[in-house]
Amino acid sequence: MDFDIPAGGLYLDTKLKDIDISVLKDVISSFSQDYKPRNDISMNDHLVDDLGIDSIALISLVISLEDHFHINITDDMMVPENFETVSSVSIMINTLLERLHG
Repeated sequence: MDFDIPAGGLYLDTKLKDIDISVLKDVISSFSQDYKPRNDISMNDHLVDDLGIDSIALISLVISLEDHFHINITDDMMVPENFETVSSVSIMINTLLERLHG
């Protein structure tokens, strides 16, 4: 299922449930070049600057997020705004889940 996503990325004022945040942090920490444990990752951490996720790791991260959350992150969603921080990733995922499950 594809959605029309604005070029500026996805934004939604709600957040994932705590358990989903924990899963998100686990997934992201596994791709962090700095190997930050999940408990040390904050929602404001930048994927590149704070966690050292490079372009190759980002592609792997996207695949892992799709698998864990049963979503489809399309090419038009691959914009910097959606992958800037842990929070922006959670907003994108939550938006996709809301659209899929109402």
